[in-house]
Amino acid sequence: APEQLLWRAARACKKLAEAEDPKSEVRMEHLRDGLEYATRALEAAPELGAAHKWYAILLGTRPGSTADKIKSSFAVKQHFDRAAELDPADPTSRHLVGLWCYEVARLSWLERKAASALFASPPEATYQEAYTHLSHAERLEPGFYANNRLLLAKCCSEMGQRQEARDWLPEGPPVEPG
Repeated sequence: APEQLLWRAARACKKLAEAEDPKSEVRMEHLRDGLEYATRALEAAPELGAAHKWYAILLGTRPGSTADKIKSSFAVKQHFDRAAELDPADPTSRHLVGLWCYEVARLSWLERKAASALFASPPEATYQEAYTHLSHAERLEPGFYANNRLLLAKCCSEMGQRQEARDWLPEGPPVEPG
C-alpha cells in the first residue's frame, strides 16, 4: 500500500537528517522531504498510526521561533495521541506521548510565561502524566528503549520518588572487587 511506503520514506528521511550536521541545509532538506512524505501518508491513510507518529516526529523537528514551536507542539501532541490510540500495542507511540509530556513539564518559569503571552492556553503537562505514558510503554514492551527507562527515572526524581528513580536506572557493569 502506498501509505506504508510513504511513512517509511518519512522515517528514512529523518534517519538521513540525523546523520547530517545539525545546521546543514542538507539536513533541513531531508526533514522537509520527510514531513512531505508523512503529510502524504496521513492524507492517504488518516487511520494509520504510523502516519500520525511520523508526521508528529517530523513536525516537531521543524526549525522556527519559540512561538512557532509552541504553536506546532499542540499538533505534535494531537498526532502522538492519535498514533497511540490507533496502534495501542506500539510502545514507541506511547513513549512519544510521554516524552512530549516530560518536555512540557520541564519548561522553565520564563518559558511558561513566554508561552502564556503568545497563547491563551499554552501547552500543559505534568511529570505524573509523562510517567503514566512512559510506564505504559514499558509495560507494552519491557526494555524496548533505554531512553524510556531513563525518562521514567527522571520523572520519579522530579516527583521526589528517589528509590523508584534508582529502580528505573539500568544496572552498571559488574565491578570486580579489589
